[in-house]
Amino acid sequence: MSTGTIVSLHQAAQEELDYQSKIRSGEIVPSTCGYRFIDSRLLGGANDTDVILISALTGVGKSTLALKVGYNIATLNKKDRVLYFSFEMARRKLSAKLISTKIKKTLREMYDAGDPSIDPSHFNDFKDIPFDIVDIPLNVDQIEIICNKYCVKYPDQRCHFVFDHSMIVKNRVGDNSMETLEALSIMCNNTKKIGSRVYWIISQLNDKIQDYKRLSTPSGQIPRLEDIYGSKTVPQACNNIVALVRPSEMNLPTKTFGPKNYPLSIKSKGIVWDMIYAVTMKARDGELGIDPLLNDLKYSQLIEFSDTALQEFFLKYP
Repeated sequence: MSTGTIVSLHQAAQEELDYQSKIRSGEIVPSTCGYRFIDSRLLGGANDTDVILISALTGVGKSTLALKVGYNIATLNKKDRVLYFSFEMARRKLSAKLISTKIKKTLREMYDAGDPSIDPSHFNDFKDIPFDIVDIPLNVDQIEIICNKYCVKYPDQRCHFVFDHSMIVKNRVGDNSMETLEALSIMCNNTKKIGSRVYWIISQLNDKIQDYKRLSTPSGQIPRLEDIYGSKTVPQACNNIVALVRPSEMNLPTKTFGPKNYPLSIKSKGIVWDMIYAVTMKARDGELGIDPLLNDLKYSQLIEFSDTALQEFFLKYP
């Protein structure tokens, strides 16, 4: 039976059968974000209606990861577009960070008048990339209108909407910052089935994770859902949640992180790397887990381990 809003379980099952058939045949292809640790916990990549939250304390690399995820989606997939809402950083800086990663120059070095290695051609590399930017203050109602119009404009493409620094989305009249963030997550949940779209929410962990008594026990060092700012509502709207942690900046009482005694830094090819760990706290269709990353924020990137290095890491820290 189907009468508008009411659909029978049998019809829902037939829709799922059709969806699975299209995935197996390759008619529907998950969108890779270029990071194995995210794709593998999303059943091979992002699919329609996914709402993914990336959360961290300030300075850990969540915006860096979000920008690279957006760029990878736009360049590694055939029928995907990205609309990147940059609520904190000017659009020119976004391109500069991507160029910094490519040419291995810091932004300070790129601005140095005496450096002849900055080739203007680097700034033309983005010409045909389906990556668009909004960097003006907007409230949730305005964001919803823009997202809906974007899907209408590109009906044959999967549209990815990245909300960077979602905590500073412009408040609606009468809303505080918490209510605004909750409204954004509710908007994502209410509109995710319109067209072909994926939402990426980039937000903040709260101060609970920095409590000294909690950090004194290894299990307390691992992020929890309650550590997410807006935890009463935001996680409910998301099917995948990843928290980034940088143990070297957490004032831990020991020189290891978590119950598995993960290292705070690691030496590779003569370089000592600061570690950042991606903790998947919620994976509606995938698996939970912790993935190690190398901190290369100097060049605006987080580096994923190779398959071999990852196997060796988990053999050492099972």
